[in-house]
Amino acid sequence: MFYTLEAMRGAAAFLIVDRHVGWLGTYDFPISGLAVDLFFLLSGAVLAHSYEDKLRTGKLSSGRYIGLRLIRLYPLYALFTLVGFANHAAAGPLTGADFAKLGSSLLFLPCIWIDGSVFPFDGPAWSIFFELLISVVYGVALHDKSIKTLACVCGAAATLFIVQAINQPGALDIAMTCQGVFETGLARVLFSFTYGVIIYRLAMRASAGESGLMSLIPLVAVCAMLMAPVESRWITNGSIAVILLAGLPACLFMALVFPAPDSWRGPFRRLGAISYAVYIGHVPLYHAADTVLKRQFHIDAMAYAPYSGFIFVAALVALAYGLHNAWDAPLRARLRNSAAAESPSRARGSREGIPVQSMP
Repeated sequence: MFYTLEAMRGAAAFLIVDRHVGWLGTYDFPISGLAVDLFFLLSGAVLAHSYEDKLRTGKLSSGRYIGLRLIRLYPLYALFTLVGFANHAAAGPLTGADFAKLGSSLLFLPCIWIDGSVFPFDGPAWSIFFELLISVVYGVALHDKSIKTLACVCGAAATLFIVQAINQPGALDIAMTCQGVFETGLARVLFSFTYGVIIYRLAMRASAGESGLMSLIPLVAVCAMLMAPVESRWITNGSIAVILLAGLPACLFMALVFPAPDSWRGPFRRLGAISYAVYIGHVPLYHAADTVLKRQFHIDAMAYAPYSGFIFVAALVALAYGLHNAWDAPLRARLRNSAAAESPSRARGSREGIPVQSMP
């Protein structure tokens, strides 16, 4: 039933790639940064479906649940953090501060004492940090709360986010940096994640069954909103609020009420399967490719944009697919099985219940 969500997540990941890969040239979508909020929204629905009943009934402990979330998110994150560190090392001599940043990053902690990105070796990892943080909060404190309580939490977070957006221009990107990282980042994820949980609970009461055409509408609508070539004068706090409060949530609700048919399972699942590697890996891989081309081959790929960008994206897709099938998925399966063997009394419900992997 979550195939459309997987396709939405995959499309959103590639929109983030477009924001960061200069080789793609002028293919710019000004509000595509809201794809991160879509990730958080999807995560709320996905984790509620996968774990809520198990957490409520005690079939899955909070500690075990947190372990499963770490298993899901950490391997690829650690891999590409090391790739980013290697890029940094290639640029010049390393200092003690560089190793301190690496240690903090490998512990999944933001480097709040530095200027610039709080995850200096893989900038997009800021959203993965908040994804993990809200996962913990949900597993420990929010999974058994009523819709009314979740709505209060969601409303408070939305209010804080709106205040941040009004007071600080560019608030959609500020969570990547030290300034305002916790205020804006936490409000942003708490709002969208809890909204996703609420939408999931409401949608389960109104499920209408599989529908090919109806399940395509939310996917197309999400892409249309995030890819809208709007002029800067139309990008206001009000227009962004409409998308966050109504547009993206409506698409999620429709995707849950009208799930895609099984005949679409293959392409949608493959798109979802590679989305995490694409998202967490594209920045360090882009910098690595740029460094290699310039130093070893004396080629400035920007001169060949957007074709160099298309080639990079194609290579990124191939690598993400290979990593998912040959390394990440098998490794996570072994780690889950190992953890289950150590805790046999809690093995039931230890597996993630659906094919969608949640992500910011």
